[in-house]
Amino acid sequence: MPVRAGIGLVILSAASLAHEVTLTRVFSYSLNPVVAFSAIAVAMLGFGVGATVLSLARRDPGGDPAPLASDLCVALAASVIVVAAWFARTSHHVMLSGEWQPDVCWSIAVFLPWVVPYALSGMATAAVLESGVAAIGRLYAWNLGGAAAGAVLGLTLLRPVGAERIIALSAVASACAAILFGWPAGRARRLAGAVALAASIGCVPFAGRLLPFQP
Repeated sequence: MPVRAGIGLVILSAASLAHEVTLTRVFSYSLNPVVAFSAIAVAMLGFGVGATVLSLARRDPGGDPAPLASDLCVALAASVIVVAAWFARTSHHVMLSGEWQPDVCWSIAVFLPWVVPYALSGMATAAVLESGVAAIGRLYAWNLGGAAAGAVLGLTLLRPVGAERIIALSAVASACAAILFGWPAGRARRLAGAVALAASIGCVPFAGRLLPFQP
């Protein structure tokens, strides 16, 4: 497994955990502190769905993971922004009469889309891990190291940077991972990663307007 792919795995893991930590704060602010840690449940569901889909769909577990991982990270970068923007504009529908009386239909519509970015992240991570069985210990070290870094960054940057920008920056990191994974997979994937990176970077200064989270 090339070092480039290992670095991509670190970045992907860090982005996912920073996003997950930030999401607990977003849920607490926009919904209710009681449901803050449902962000973890959503993330675990997404990771599980992603890994399951990948295990059922892939025919060559030992093949080159670069093309698939790159494509998934490009989709991840886009989904992070789109899902967060949808949540920011619809979360108020979950609460009725200002009390914790959730509207079931709106709860599904608001919560369920969050599964998508975590499923994409889980699929990309699983694709890289299953392709390097011979070096699985080293890959897990990259994965866990990135996750630990992401958790720390999510906690330390939340107040000075803000949840909106952290989410946008997680999209930037996902696009960086797409470029690293896709570099040996051809010009088209490198270009897709570069476009995703440019678009994600462009979202960072306007994160407050794109993601207007509301209590």
